[in-house]
Amino acid sequence: MRDEVETGIYHVESPNLEIDGTITVVLTNGKHFTYRLETVRRGSLEGKRIVSLLVGPDNSRSYKGFGFLNKDEREDSTTHGMTFIHVWRKCNTEAFNKHAAILCGMADEHVDKFLQSGKCLKCGRKLTTPESITAGIGPVCAGRGV
Repeated sequence: MRDEVETGIYHVESPNLEIDGTITVVLTNGKHFTYRLETVRRGSLEGKRIVSLLVGPDNSRSYKGFGFLNKDEREDSTTHGMTFIHVWRKCNTEAFNKHAAILCGMADEHVDKFLQSGKCLKCGRKLTTPESITAGIGPVCAGRGV
């Protein structure tokens, strides 16, 4: 189930890990994290799907990749059709494993809400804070009174 807040901005019960875009997770303690899901378009990893965490101030470039998104295609599996995150060896830390668990629905008791894909309705930049996604406008445009 999902409820549309503004065009292209959704509150979702669980994130759709099969589409490229961003997901902002708001935790019950008030903290939030923004993730980018993307399919590699060129090079040796073409077709692979990567999950990244926003780690800096630039919400279009400050992402650190930490794993591959893999869909279980095994017909005889109880998890057939589900998407999982394979955390890369170099990122195999407790923190990144917790991020993977949050996105895969294995830590729902800590999640208040998921906000999937948000862009500023005025300038089109990615929105990464819960307040901006809900409002549909980023802090720069809001400050300009646009």
